Amino acid sequence: FVLSGYVICSSISRRKSKNFREFITSFYARRIKRLIPALVFFVLSVSLIICLFSPNTFGQINTGISALFGVSNISLFWKSKDYFSELMSLNPFTHTWSLGVEEQFYFLLPFLAWISGFARGK
Repeated sequence: FVLSGYVICSSISRRKSKNFREFITSFYARRIKRLIPALVFFVLSVSLIICLFSPNTFGQINTGISALFGVSNISLFWKSKDYFSELMSLNPFTHTWSLGVEEQFYFLLPFLAWISGFARGK
């Protein structure tokens, strides 16, 4: 999270915007180009493998779908109270919780950067 925060903040500091609309669209466009293609490929390919080889596919695929929407951390929280349980160790999408936290943070960060003046060069 620290490295990701550093990269995002340095990216914002290099790209000064004059208006909020330009700033927010470029911010989200860069995040989408960086995260979504690899995530979609991962979820689709692993889901296909799960369907072929796993007898219990519903819970695992459900976590993969929630990862696509950036809420796998919330989904995993509601499914299990123990991250290290056997149920979680068998789910190939368990590690996407950190991406969910990162994507949720991306909803807040651009507004804070703009309001503080950091993204406007003030």
